[in-house]
Amino acid sequence: MIKKHIKLLTITTIITLVPIIIGLLLWNKLPESVPTHWGFKGEVNGYSSKRFAVFGLPLIMSALQWICAVATSHDPKITVQHESVWKSVIWICPIISLYMGFMIYSSALGKSFHVYNVLCLFMGILFIYLSRIIAAAKPNRTIGIRIKWTLSNEKNWSITHRLASRIWLVGGIAMLLCILLPHNLMPWFLVSILLICTIIPVIYSFIHRNEH
Repeated sequence: MIKKHIKLLTITTIITLVPIIIGLLLWNKLPESVPTHWGFKGEVNGYSSKRFAVFGLPLIMSALQWICAVATSHDPKITVQHESVWKSVIWICPIISLYMGFMIYSSALGKSFHVYNVLCLFMGILFIYLSRIIAAAKPNRTIGIRIKWTLSNEKNWSITHRLASRIWLVGGIAMLLCILLPHNLMPWFLVSILLICTIIPVIYSFIHRNEH
């Protein structure tokens, strides 16, 4: 799978490392310590060195991307996957890397924004995208809702992921709408939506675990 998509993997790796280039361009404007962690209320509560933020985080994400690519390619069942499923794995790390770069550099330069506005937008788009991908996923140990009943029963996997696809689509739209809420309510609604998107498919899979 990697050999077949080496060009895509190379391109996405370069995209993952783009924050390094941006960081070098902004180097003289960045403080020695930059925000890299935000609390539940959206306040900055953690800092890292400029070098780690500019070089370390994108390199870590790039390494993680290759680990995911190798693990996915060596999944014994991955050969039956729709190509869009495998490609989605390759795109996750570049997207997260760009998101983190935007958050860190914007905050370090004193740009005024609320972290949850960006997070709700990011998570909403991500879940809407994943709702399309997860519906096409076949049973495997790398992608999807990988619990005992889905992995041991192909029908259970299929019906669980069809339901999850619909729930994640609605959940993604709900996350986007969270932008309209007061900032103090955003994290509570976001966490609640995430729990619903996770728990309902698992319960549904458990209820239908003995069906064949």
